[in-house]
Amino acid sequence: MGGAAVSWLLSLATLAVAASLITGFYTQVSAIAGMAEIAVLMLIKKSSKDMPIYGWSFLILSLFVMTSLLLSGAGAFAFDLPL
Repeated sequence: MGGAAVSWLLSLATLAVAASLITGFYTQVSAIAGMAEIAVLMLIKKSSKDMPIYGWSFLILSLFVMTSLLLSGAGAFAFDLPL
C-alpha cells in the first residue's frame, strides 16, 4: 500500500471515529478504534522522522483520552450502553 493510500485510509478512519465520538454512538467501540489508529500513527511517527503533522505529546494525550473514554463510557446522553 502506498503512502497516499495509507493517508486516505487514516483520514477516513479519523472522520469515522470523530463522528461517532461526537454523536455518542458506540463510544467505547470507537474509542478502541481510535486507540488502534493512534497506535498506527505512533508507528508511522517512529519509522518516519518526516511526520511534522503530529507531535509525540499530541499522540500520547490522544491515547489517554481514548483510554478514558473506553473505561468511563460516554455519559448520560450517549446512545449506547457501557461495556
